[in-house]
Amino acid sequence: MAYPSSSNLLSEDENSIVQSPPSDSASSSITCHCLNGENYIVWSQSMPIFITSHRKQQYLSDNISVLDPSNPQYDTWLTKSTIIIYWLLNSMLLDISVNIMLYTTASIWKATNETYSNQENSSSLFAVKCRINNLK
Repeated sequence: MAYPSSSNLLSEDENSIVQSPPSDSASSSITCHCLNGENYIVWSQSMPIFITSHRKQQYLSDNISVLDPSNPQYDTWLTKSTIIIYWLLNSMLLDISVNIMLYTTASIWKATNETYSNQENSSSLFAVKCRINNLK
């Protein structure tokens, strides 16, 4: 199997490791872990990998403010934010995504964390308690 040489991966710019970022195409495969309400931990680990590979990880935090439409950078910000929202919503079951469709990018990330991050722990705890009761 032939591997790309390191000269193909490195750019002339010292601040950039990859010559060109992956395409922001909507047809890109996002993750094989579709958020279903029970797999938040795996989904929340795989999504930042995908988003970071596109150099847009800052959109998952509150570090990027919503810009005013009169700002000259508004169209660029809106396009990038919309791409992230598209990726997030398309990595979820429809029943989950329709409830957060109108949120901002960082709000979607925060809402899924608040809604689903403890559910797996609660389910596991409940299963353990059931097993303990069955042993009695």
